[in-house]
Amino acid sequence: MKGLVLFSIIFIILFVTGCKTQSKALTAEEVGIENMPMFPGCEDELNMNIKERKACSHNKMLAYIDKQLEYPEKARENGIKGNVIVSFYVNEEGALSKAKVVKKIGYECDEEALRIVNNMPNWIPAKYLTGENFGVTLSLAIEFGQQ
Repeated sequence: MKGLVLFSIIFIILFVTGCKTQSKALTAEEVGIENMPMFPGCEDELNMNIKERKACSHNKMLAYIDKQLEYPEKARENGIKGNVIVSFYVNEEGALSKAKVVKKIGYECDEEALRIVNNMPNWIPAKYLTGENFGVTLSLAIEFGQQ
């Protein structure tokens, strides 16, 4: 028993002293990420670089949200404005799951934001530089009442 406790203490000391904080943020390339998940619609644009493809993807997502968003009558009647933040998981195949509201404004806006995210098409999944896809959790702010 003493040996197990001593081993645990030594392990904790080695773990804590071996951990170093990093003073600079790592770039995606340093981490080995080729791209993060992207909303579909721009993946076949071969003449775009990654920055242009990200901008195109972002614009496609905004157009999708704008087309799908139904400002709740209850929110309109009460002059509710603001952002609902929804987090969701994009898996290795690009399918969305685990959507949940992490910042609410109420008046049926939270449910509307969840409806929009839950009905989104599959995204282009995140990819390591090795070519392997990976899942990641994202957050999205959906704006209400700012039209």
